[in-house]
Amino acid sequence: MSRFRQVNGREFDLAAPDPEAISPEMIAHALAMICRYGGHVPSHYSVAQHSVEVARLLPRPLQLAGLLHDAHEGLGIGDIIGPAKALLKPAIKEVEARVDRAVAERFGLQFSELRAPPVKRADLILLRTEQRDLRGFGPHLGEGDGVDGLERRLRPWRAARARRAWLAMFYDLTRTGERAPLALRIARRIPWMA
Repeated sequence: MSRFRQVNGREFDLAAPDPEAISPEMIAHALAMICRYGGHVPSHYSVAQHSVEVARLLPRPLQLAGLLHDAHEGLGIGDIIGPAKALLKPAIKEVEARVDRAVAERFGLQFSELRAPPVKRADLILLRTEQRDLRGFGPHLGEGDGVDGLERRLRPWRAARARRAWLAMFYDLTRTGERAPLALRIARRIPWMA
């Protein structure tokens, strides 16, 4: 069985993902609820916050790709830790790619943009920062790749804040709808979401 029911009640099929079954609200909700590192952090640090932080490091034309680079995790795959992912290759990579293609189609991106070198580099910068600030491994785990963490320290957001920030950035980047959604109108008034 490759189908699961999203929080909005709609089914999503991992074997044959339908781009029309993908909504930014469901991605934001799920990513805000999913904790990075399989929950092995001192407090909840969501994939939604990680995605916002990655997108902020990129030039505007790539920010949507950065925001959506882990959207597949919010569409039934979850945040699989590295050792498990290594054991599940190539099957998990195939499923991720299938879902990423549907995400790219749904939001008008090229599949390659989600995996573009600048997006991967921004993701790695966040990984180094998370290792230092949230996991206590120091900024240079994986030394030799020439990537350092951010100068500033990360502080985990609550799930509701992460969901709002993700949606606000999404709506700002896509300018969907004639009127700004409530999340974006709120974000314009709250400095940490700008």
